[in-house]
This record gives sequence, structure tokens and C-alpha cells, in this order.
Amino acid sequence: MTVQTFRDLLAQRPFKPFRLVMSSGESYEVRHPEMAWLTRSDILVGIDETDEGVPAEFRICSLLHVTSVEPLPSSGTGRTKSVGRTASPEVWRSWSLLRRRTELTPSEDFGRASALST
Repeated sequence: MTVQTFRDLLAQRPFKPFRLVMSSGESYEVRHPEMAWLTRSDILVGIDETDEGVPAEFRICSLLHVTSVEPLPSSGTGRTKSVGRTASPEVWRSWSLLRRRTELTPSEDFGRASALST
């Protein structure tokens, strides 16, 4: 799977929840776009959401080990958590800001790689 594949999945509006299936057989659900972050070679998935609507932990999933992406039933709002609660808009905004700060555009990615090689 490529970074662009996941950018497209996370950018869909309305968002369509999905499950990542890994080569180890483990799977992780992404029920809201703010619960996943991309790097050049990995996707970080928030798991075990707390009462505050933020993940208690996250898993680093190598894009090379994602064997498939399966659609999940949508709740209609796109903000359903695995425990059946909805996070406040403030929580989603803070996650969105964090996600934007950690994602690299292809040119930033290339620039960073070029800087490291010199």
C-alpha cells in the first residue's frame, strides 16, 4: 500500500471507516480520519479510545505489511468510537491540528530526505 492510498482514504468526505489487515493477521479499525497519521513508511493508528475521545495508545503499522483495507459499516456521523461515544468537537480539532503538523507533503518528504543525504 502507498502513502497516497491512505491519504485518499483519510481525505474522503464523507469519511468511510475502514479496517487495516496486517501481514501478521492483526487488524486495526480506523473509524475517524483523526485517528490515523501518516509518515513516509508507516501509518499510526490510535486504539483504545478514552472517555475524552483520544486514543490511549497507538500502533505503528508499516505500509509494507498492510495486506488489505476493508470497509467498515458507517455510523452516519463518521465520529463513532469503538466504545460507542462521540468525542467533542474540540478533541477532533486538536487531533486534526496534530495530524496536519505530522504529515509531510511529497515535496517536504523529498526535501527532508535530500537534507539527510548531504
